[in-house]
Amino acid sequence: MVTKTAFSSNAGSTTGALSVFSGQLDGLARLVRSDPFRELNVFMNQLGLGDFQHLIDNFDLDTFNRLAVRLYALKTNTHPLYVRLLNYLNYCLTTLLVVEVNVGKELGVLRQEIKKLRAENSILYNVQMLKEHLETLTKKTFAIFNEQRVTTSKIKLRPEYDLYIRRYGFPKNGAFNAEQLAEIINELKQKLQPDMCAT
Repeated sequence: MVTKTAFSSNAGSTTGALSVFSGQLDGLARLVRSDPFRELNVFMNQLGLGDFQHLIDNFDLDTFNRLAVRLYALKTNTHPLYVRLLNYLNYCLTTLLVVEVNVGKELGVLRQEIKKLRAENSILYNVQMLKEHLETLTKKTFAIFNEQRVTTSKIKLRPEYDLYIRRYGFPKNGAFNAEQLAEIINELKQKLQPDMCAT
């Protein structure tokens, strides 16, 4: 007795089912042995291992177009498993292109950043370049206001405070001793008033 399988279309004939089955397997085997399948398999394995450099070095738009045309040429079988595998291969091909474009852009940005950092790093090992760099950094100033000329006059203390500081020094915490200050004030007043006793 012959049973119908996913690979058979003619279950009534024993030889028909076997030939359809073997024909389907031959189509899948040819697809798996094809150059596009093997090439995509290598790319996907390297990508799975994190070897982005292999992808960058060996995959570009021309490679994508070549593999897409070759995969399209393999579209000769209508068996669902064959079609599904072919769709998966096309998906892998598209994924490789997207990854290559994004990684390529990112790599370009990183290379520029590395170049900039190497130039900046080289300054650290060259004293003359470091001095020049520091000078340019210190010269980078900007003014909010126009240049102003400020002149200050010498601070004049009131006579009682001046005499206090000369006698006792500057008071701790800025608090003058009231008794000593009062004594100095009285002393200065007496010097300014005419001698009352002489009259």
